Amino acid sequence: MKTPAILLLLLVHPLMGEPAKPKVAFRDAATNESLTTAYREASKKDPLGKFEKSEGADPSVVNKVGNLLDNSELITFNGNTTLVPKNAIIRIPEMYKSRINNYKQGSKILSWVDFYRLNRGWISTIEVSFTQAKGLATVSGKEMDTLNESGNLVVAVLRNGPISVLPLKTDTDKENPEATKLGGTKPEGTKPEGTKPEGTKP
Repeated sequence: MKTPAILLLLLVHPLMGEPAKPKVAFRDAATNESLTTAYREASKKDPLGKFEKSEGADPSVVNKVGNLLDNSELITFNGNTTLVPKNAIIRIPEMYKSRINNYKQGSKILSWVDFYRLNRGWISTIEVSFTQAKGLATVSGKEMDTLNESGNLVVAVLRNGPISVLPLKTDTDKENPEATKLGGTKPEGTKPEGTKPEGTKP
């Protein structure tokens, strides 16, 4: 007798405790006219109006990188060509000058890694640091002497990639970087090293 009573209680209890479902609110569908009006209103507002205008030179113009070819040198040989940064080639033997910036029509453009792998017989590399590349320290003299004796074309690299190497800067260049022209030349008006001031006796 107890079993039917329990079943009846289980059926009735969920019906008594079931919460009321919330009413669904329906909105009017947007019309083409309302959308057009909203778009026009949004178009009138300047999205950058709340931001302050920056002053000074446009960095996209000041820091603009020139044409890739203008900042590179081409090495061409045996139907292949690769590009390296200007001033990355620090030694060009006379017999290899015809292979520099003498692109042959139809030559295949290769990455530096692939080109160097195919031409190790006449191209040598010398590892330099950022300090040496900036012209603030000399490149190893002993290593350069060894490379010069080999008679190969020498390319400066940093982590296996060619890098430009500026001429060694003098103390004057380091103190006046803005007055120094590219390549480590001295500002106009400076005297060569070793000369004495005017009026002094020899």
